[in-house]
Amino acid sequence: MARSGSLLREQRIKAQSDALPRRGQGSALRDLAPAALLLILGLMALSGASLSGEGRNGQYVVIGAPWAGQSRMIHVIRGADGGLAALGGFANVAIASSSHRDFAQRARQGGAWVVLPSPRIAGCFGLQSEASPQ
Repeated sequence: MARSGSLLREQRIKAQSDALPRRGQGSALRDLAPAALLLILGLMALSGASLSGEGRNGQYVVIGAPWAGQSRMIHVIRGADGGLAALGGFANVAIASSSHRDFAQRARQGGAWVVLPSPRIAGCFGLQSEASPQ
């Protein structure tokens, strides 16, 4: 009788564990989907805001193809009627200055992949507050 009681108990436990919902491999990805969607939407909004802005004080970050060298970047900047303010950490990145409002569009037409407003002033164009601390 004790044997049949333990057998019944084991069957009941097995039935209960079978009744529990099982987490499949796809459910983990499903759990991350809202966060991934927010990340993608946020990056798209940030990119759109960056690309639509005008250069601060006429300076732009110009990014070319990964294989573009410094001479190519200078050529793109000069072709768009801009001047070289600084070189970036990579050969395909440069800071350009231009007084032309359509500089970003002209640089993209000349071969730049991305032209963004410069986040800070480069070169000898420093603001009074940047040049001398108070």
